Formats: sequence, C-alpha cells, structure tokens
Amino acid sequence: MLLIIMLRKKFFGKEIGKDFYEGKVTLPLITIFQKGSEEEKQFLTDIMKKEKRTEEDFSETLALIFKYKAVEASLKKAEYFVNVSYDALAIFPDNEDKKILQNLTSFSLNRSF
Repeated sequence: MLLIIMLRKKFFGKEIGKDFYEGKVTLPLITIFQKGSEEEKQFLTDIMKKEKRTEEDFSETLALIFKYKAVEASLKKAEYFVNVSYDALAIFPDNEDKKILQNLTSFSLNRSF
C-alpha cells in the first residue's frame, strides 16, 4: 500500500492526506459517506469531528477510499462537470476569451496537482 501512496503522491504532486489531517471534507470522503455502511459513516463522522486525526485514522480512511474507489469516482464527477462547463461555453462566439476558458476547463481536469 505504501508504494501506491507514493505513486499517487508523485501523480498528484501534493502530500497525500494533507486535507484529511487538516479536517477538510473532500469529494472522496463524500463518496465514501454516500456508499459506506452505517458503521463506516459513523467512523468518518467521528474522525472528522476530532480536533486532530491520527495516522491510524488516515490508514483506515485510505482503506475505505480504495474499497469504494473514491478517487476514481471523484475523477469521473470532475470530468462530468468539466464537460458540462466546456459545453456551456458553446453559446458564446468563438474568440480568444472563449478559447482561454475552454483551455482552463481541460487544464483543471488534466493537471497533475
């Protein structure tokens, strides 16, 4: 599992778990909460209420992220909204500003965080 975490850190370019330790609710956590059992939901609720989260909390949460493929689900949702925003620009005439906005929508999905 450590190898997977290291690979994801290289891919995303940021410290994996930083948001978790800061108590930020992210889309992968929301995905787990939507798909998880009542026990898993209670676990997430309890740890997010804590002032400090431990490495054990992170490890258990990471296991849930893998179990429910929450990162993959989050990327699919992001891709959907990027496509919606790109398509919404179709009402505007073709010009440099529109091209910049279209490029930003693609960049937001394809960037290596």
